[in-house]
Amino acid sequence: MYRKRYSLFLCIFIIELNTFQCFDPFFNRNSKYEYNMGDLNIGYLISVHEKEDGIGNYCSNRIRVNSYFDTVAVRLAVKRINDNNFIKGIKLGYTILDDCDSNLAALGESLYFLPAEIFHVNAVIGPYSSTKSMMVSPLLSLYRIPQLSRMATSDELSDKSRFPYFSRIVSPDRYQANAVIEFISALNWNYFSLIYSEGSYGENGAKKLRKAAEAKGICLAIDEMVPGKQTFETWQSIMRKLTMTSTWNVIVILLSWNDVNIFYSKLPAFPGLDNKIFIGMDTLMSLNQDHRRTAAYRSFYTVFPLANIPNFVSVIISQNPDNSKDNVWIDELWSDLFNCKWNTSSVKELCQKSWNITASPKSFLEGLWSSGIYDATFVLAEAMRTARDVYCPSAKGRELKECVSGERLLNTLRKGNYSTLTGYLNFDRNGDVIGDYDIMQYGRDGKKIKVGKWLRSRNIMKLNHNIRWINNTIPESICSKPCPLKYYTLKTEISCCWECRKCRNNEIIINNSSCKPCPQFTWPDVETSLICSPIDPVFLEWHEPESIFLLIVSSSGLFLTFCICVIYRLKRDQKLIKASSILLSNISLIGSGTTFLTIYFIVAKPTNATCLIGYITFNLSYSIIYAPFLCKVIRLLRIFKAGSTGKRGLRFIQDKHQIIFSFIIILLQLTILSIMISFGSIKSTLNQPNPHEKRVQIICNLPAASIISPLVFNILISIICCFFAFQTRKLPENFNEASQIFGSVCTTLFVWIVLVPAYFIVEDNRFRMILLASCCLLNASVTTLCLFMPKLYALRFVEKCKLVFNFQITENIISPIT
Repeated sequence: MYRKRYSLFLCIFIIELNTFQCFDPFFNRNSKYEYNMGDLNIGYLISVHEKEDGIGNYCSNRIRVNSYFDTVAVRLAVKRINDNNFIKGIKLGYTILDDCDSNLAALGESLYFLPAEIFHVNAVIGPYSSTKSMMVSPLLSLYRIPQLSRMATSDELSDKSRFPYFSRIVSPDRYQANAVIEFISALNWNYFSLIYSEGSYGENGAKKLRKAAEAKGICLAIDEMVPGKQTFETWQSIMRKLTMTSTWNVIVILLSWNDVNIFYSKLPAFPGLDNKIFIGMDTLMSLNQDHRRTAAYRSFYTVFPLANIPNFVSVIISQNPDNSKDNVWIDELWSDLFNCKWNTSSVKELCQKSWNITASPKSFLEGLWSSGIYDATFVLAEAMRTARDVYCPSAKGRELKECVSGERLLNTLRKGNYSTLTGYLNFDRNGDVIGDYDIMQYGRDGKKIKVGKWLRSRNIMKLNHNIRWINNTIPESICSKPCPLKYYTLKTEISCCWECRKCRNNEIIINNSSCKPCPQFTWPDVETSLICSPIDPVFLEWHEPESIFLLIVSSSGLFLTFCICVIYRLKRDQKLIKASSILLSNISLIGSGTTFLTIYFIVAKPTNATCLIGYITFNLSYSIIYAPFLCKVIRLLRIFKAGSTGKRGLRFIQDKHQIIFSFIIILLQLTILSIMISFGSIKSTLNQPNPHEKRVQIICNLPAASIISPLVFNILISIICCFFAFQTRKLPENFNEASQIFGSVCTTLFVWIVLVPAYFIVEDNRFRMILLASCCLLNASVTTLCLFMPKLYALRFVEKCKLVFNFQITENIISPIT
């Protein structure tokens, strides 16, 4: 139903158009045409002239050089077909009409191809653009005239309900868009801008390009349409937008044949675009020669495969107005190329028929452009030959024209396989060619260089190594650079753009989009920051200078303590030694030795065993040292108080009782330690004081109760000892051991008051161990030096007659011993 209504509307439109053609001066043809009729004929719609900007005559006086080459290619192809008797016994004819690059003119010119008009054709090749093809195709389809285009790539033309008789020897835009995006991806670009012309070619191409870019993860920066009716301000606005940012350097241009040349003519006025890379589709191959120099090394385009026509350049070079009188456009070409006139009334130079085309500064010779129309001519000729051979092998004249009907020719055309300059060609059911795309670059002096190929069947982009770049470096065209280590990407509205945010020192990157803290005692790996690796723990090691110093002092203290014990043993009969309570002194010496020995467990690597032994020896050694001292000062104070009052019969003042009391005090401390140990919480463990610092320590885990309880007990012993020692300050000088005990205890308490708070404040376990060891060394050293070294000095250097001993106990009466 739709098709019938569409056909009816088209018929009415054609009638009206023919009516206007008779009376409207717009359709008074001022364009030239060329024809050479044969048994079978092909019509050509070629834009030989550029479009006229004004109203009235739609053709300008400006010749399109590429299109002129097309007319030469048509004549050459038809001549070779006829000379080689390609269609046996049949002469192939042609008609070339000039549509002047105007959409409406193309429709008007196509009327001449209809039956009962001037030119009877079996098929039509052209126009080159999609917009013109979509205007012409319904008209030709209505009269069942097959149409073959060598450049119209719009996807809409694949709709056979609208364009049933349209075919083409190129792939549609939807595949060309894929080729462009694959080229962009192959060069590691992911951010580009897009400008496109209003109309089917530009808008549909842009739609396919956006879809292909999204599938590939490539983003658009600027997306701008060039309207059909443009002004100077329109182009100024578009060009300024393209110079706004510098993060992207690639601009994809899907502009019509006219717009693409206008665009390149605007580039010199915008220096901000000097380093941009331009990528286009087939229309970019139509650049004027002046614009090609502007495009050198920074313009690429995708195009269906083209090839040089054999001897084509030599044919063009050999032609001039003198030997090519059958070429109706050659005089105009000469006027344009050489800026001359054929009449003497003009002030310009007079044109010479013998001039060679290569002498013109405007000329450029290449056969690539016209290979499409050359191949299309041979494809249609082969389809005509096949149709004639199948349906009417011996038909001639009118019978032949009726036999090779449009419907038969169309079916034969789409079923055939054809050999062309670019390789083998065949059509799908929509009349589209399944083909690849070449990647071309404008090189020096505007030369076209093939730099790659996109294989449609395998979706593979193959690039050559001969791509030339400005400054010999591939430019970047990205929105955001990859984030460095320890950074993650914070996405924005555009998927290709992001901000780099730094993870904390102890965090790893998750899916490149967020951070996650590493578990305790682990740290991000240096190379990738993607996994958490265990941190090597640190502790106070034997070979460190601090450890060596502590061990030397501790060993010296042990040796000194051992020597004192030996001397006390050897001199046990000396009255000076007896007077100092040998057994109690030995207990204190054992405590000092234990304290010196504790240093080894403090410096050792923390393990469950070293932690437990060090905990016991540290707390117990203090009690072992000061329990005998406490018993001494209490006994001394009791005796002198009893003597001052004349009291006799004091109990528990013998040495054996003092030893028992000392062991009771030590046993109390041991009980406290046993209770703390019974909780089972004293063991080595890992510790990471600061989760944001790559530092793990092996420490002895000591709960607060385990530290405070024995510490309070030892401090209590010290305070009581200090109190009673202070009470003995008024005793005679010969009882001065009490003052030595007082000095030793006070010094020890001072050391603890200064160093113990620092122990709990400092987080570095190595420093804590050094503090703890220093406390132990000072404690044991002060005790040894204050209480035992004076006696050794007296034994060695003081004469016996001068010694005054502390006291002796006889029947509970105190008397000095001399």
